[in-house]
Amino acid sequence: MNGNSIFSFLVAAFLCIPEIMAGVHTVAERSVPLPEATIKTRKPFTHISSIPILSLKGHRSFVHDIAFNNDVFMASAGGDSAVVLWNYRTGEQIRTIKGHNGYVYAVAFSPDGSLIASAGWDGVIRLWDSQTGALNKILGSHKEPIYDINFSPDGNRLVSASWDNTAKVWDKSSGELLFTLTGHGKYVSSAVFSPDGLMIATSSADGTAKLWDARNGMALQTFTGDAHMHWYCNRICFSPDGQLVAVSTSGGENPIYIWSLQGKRLHTLKGHSDFSTSAEFSKGGTRLASVSADNSLKLWNIYNSEQLFSARELHYFVSNAYNAAGDIIAACALDGTIVLWQAEQDGMPQARSGGEVTEKKDSYSVQAVPNPASSSVTITFTLPESVFCTVELLAQNGKHITTLYDNTAPVGSTSIVHDLQLLASGLYYITLTTPSKTVTCRLDVVK
Repeated sequence: MNGNSIFSFLVAAFLCIPEIMAGVHTVAERSVPLPEATIKTRKPFTHISSIPILSLKGHRSFVHDIAFNNDVFMASAGGDSAVVLWNYRTGEQIRTIKGHNGYVYAVAFSPDGSLIASAGWDGVIRLWDSQTGALNKILGSHKEPIYDINFSPDGNRLVSASWDNTAKVWDKSSGELLFTLTGHGKYVSSAVFSPDGLMIATSSADGTAKLWDARNGMALQTFTGDAHMHWYCNRICFSPDGQLVAVSTSGGENPIYIWSLQGKRLHTLKGHSDFSTSAEFSKGGTRLASVSADNSLKLWNIYNSEQLFSARELHYFVSNAYNAAGDIIAACALDGTIVLWQAEQDGMPQARSGGEVTEKKDSYSVQAVPNPASSSVTITFTLPESVFCTVELLAQNGKHITTLYDNTAPVGSTSIVHDLQLLASGLYYITLTTPSKTVTCRLDVVK
């Protein structure tokens, strides 16, 4: 086995088989100064700048996760047991926060930017004051290392994903464990709240992703890809409108899957030649950026699965993220580097519902008013052409409840009034299906 093969084997073992690392983990503290950031300025390219605009080197080991706060600050989590706070506009390293016993795998800002959450090898969740770097609170812990952590949109809860095959939901203020998500057969690699805070998505080394009710931990949906083509799932994310989930995978052709919330696989993005380690939707939700062990960052059009752009650097990328404005995308790597590119903004979000992704020119839509509803609801669907279509009411698990329309509809809008007296309170879906499109809207029934 040559040198390159040995290196590839070791990093694959680090990312893909965390159990192996338990026997070789060591923590080394050094007093050498942290190196300064290096800055490269280039003109932006079409969708992402062809050459990075900034390259940051502040950790003494790998960087496993990054998180943005507002339009200035970014935090990174590294194998040197540290969280580093950056001004990503200038490349200035503002502060280094230490306190973990071992690798720090995950970092997240609270929505108001006042706190930084971090977690890692020691299985402990720590909250830090983002202004001073002082320890604010220690939450409960997992039995095994924590691989991912994220705040709820309102900032009141956190969800953590662990090698103990569970994800846990915590109350930020009290530190109380609210509930544990169990059901994955291997370690949970990622966990994130939906934009409305009502759901949680998780991904796992068991080759599945799952959707949960964030209010009580009830399992809602299981997503599966091509079992014969991959063997575990990495990072999972929601689209900005909360209607889609995407997960990067490793094994086979290393695809990135995009699903509707009802479990329908909409797109399979193939192009990475090695593990797809992370993927993030753009702020407008029209594109997906992914990074990989093949040292590349790719940008995809989620409407047609077209690969729009690919940039290759000499870095084994682990995670990526867009900033709040959506004009910067960053990726972190095993060599301790954080690379930033200029990103073209989406502009206005495209018209889209949760079933099939549709472009602006396609005026297929379905909506429910009022929503939430109690006694009755008016369902209005719109078609760009006269076509045979079916409108169905589904339970939150995708089970068919009733057919609301099953006929040829005219161009434009058609409305249906449906009585909800026999439905219990809960989450439902309304789907509009035509020969070429399927679009979905969510309906909340409150009695």
